[in-house]
Formats: sequence, structure tokens, C-alpha cells
Amino acid sequence: MGQDINWDLRNYHFYNPYAFLHHRLGFDIAPAMMQSYFNPFLDILNYCLITTQKPIVVGFILGAISGITAFFTYKITFLMTEKHGLALFSVLIGMTGYAGIVQLGSTTNETKTACLLLIGIYCILKSLCHAEKPFYWLFLGGFLSGLAIGFKLTAATMGIGIIVGFVFIQRPSKQH
Repeated sequence: MGQDINWDLRNYHFYNPYAFLHHRLGFDIAPAMMQSYFNPFLDILNYCLITTQKPIVVGFILGAISGITAFFTYKITFLMTEKHGLALFSVLIGMTGYAGIVQLGSTTNETKTACLLLIGIYCILKSLCHAEKPFYWLFLGGFLSGLAIGFKLTAATMGIGIIVGFVFIQRPSKQH
């Protein structure tokens, strides 16, 4: 698909971390319109990679985040079903759908947010499934999910789903 050069990257994904790192927030007034005030932290990785690395390295590192996302999709499905085939199928469906392919190696932060949320969900589920250190896993899952929501406000709907799911989920039982 080539090097990412989408409108959001040119409008604010590149500018916001620049402004944050170079203390321009009080001087440049809304250069990217409303998006100037989005949280810049997810974009700092993109900015640092783009300004210091070759495009192939940037694409590889950003693509690796999709790999981590796929891994935790597998882990969540396996934790809930204990079926390798179903877990692999869920990864296949999730990563080869339109959103999975388009976001592979992109700078739009959808994959980074999804990665943090999925790791958070996995930790929360692990707290329910394993008696050993349940509060540790619950805290870690809540922290990572909250971090994702703080980084990208559109993930707040997932936060609501995580809370509702946590309240109503039944503990998976091992079938012998």
C-alpha cells in the first residue's frame, strides 16, 4: 500500500506531537483546527519514527502493533473458548477485514488504541479466570483500557462496553 500520507497525518497527527515536543502549544493557535487540541501522546511515536527512521522501518514498527493486536485477539478468544481453531479464525476474520487491512502500518492510531484495549480486556478476563493475583490483573486491565481512552477519546464507547461486560460476564469454567 505504500507509505502512509493520509489527510489526518498531514493535518494533525504530525503537527500535534511537534507542537508538544517543541513547546508550540501556546503560540500556534489552532493550526489544525479543532484537532490541534487532541491528545498528542499516541502520535509522539509516529513523529519520532518519521523524523528519525526510513519509511520501511516506520511501516514495520507500526505494522508490528497490528501483530500484537492479533496476538491478543487470539489470547482473548482462546481464554474464553479454549479452542485453538476458533481463536485462529477470530484472528483471521479480524485482521483481514477491511478495517484490519487498511489500518495495517497506518499512522491513524486506531491500531494502537485497539492494541491497548485488547491487552486491557485480556488482563480483565484473566483476573476473572485465575485466582492468582486477580486484583493485579484487574488493575492492569483497567489502567491500560483507561490509558487507551485517555489517548483517543473515541475509545470511550469501548470503556463503557468493558465495564458493562465486566459486570455481567460469567466466569469461564474449565470443561473436563
